[in-house]
Amino acid sequence: MIDMHNVSVVDTLFYKLRPIDWPTDTNKVWRGRVKSVIVDSPRYLDSAIVDILEDGYMGETEIVYPSQITSVAR
Repeated sequence: MIDMHNVSVVDTLFYKLRPIDWPTDTNKVWRGRVKSVIVDSPRYLDSAIVDILEDGYMGETEIVYPSQITSVAR
């Protein structure tokens, strides 16, 4: 699992959707540019808010949790 302390704004996250999101392809790896990182907040789970970089989803935002992240590009 990725340590969210090492994720920065403008990093690109590669991640998979959670089962609760009902992905049509459970192996598809999505890409998103980090807009904000939430770490060690008493009210929220560690996460990142990303702008989705996939065709057809550009301009959409999504919350990504550490367990979803497969890799980070700087």
